[in-house]
Amino acid sequence: MTDRIACINPTCRRTAPRAKFPDSRYIICRGCWNKLPALIKDRWNAIKTRHRIFQRLIRKPKFSADARLEQWRRVDRRMTLAEHALDASILHFFEAGQDPVGLDNFMKEIGLDR
Repeated sequence: MTDRIACINPTCRRTAPRAKFPDSRYIICRGCWNKLPALIKDRWNAIKTRHRIFQRLIRKPKFSADARLEQWRRVDRRMTLAEHALDASILHFFEAGQDPVGLDNFMKEIGLDR
């Protein structure tokens, strides 16, 4: 296993040290982050904000009672599902743009075969 983590964009060659992000599967470099649509960035920021609020609440004694344990588990499950869906949409954004539909036919029409 390597000591570097690659950017989520398969065409990007940027990496980050694994020691800096020990639990991460990938990073999103600044260049690739800037390529993302505003809707994905807004969703990312909303999920991270909710995560910070959730972590702050769970540290408070009145919210960390055992009576709320099942409620916290449901919230945590939903947040995890939202994060996985966002990861999938980001990965799809970068993978879908690799080869536009109809490029081969267009190249043949103008006489430039690959």
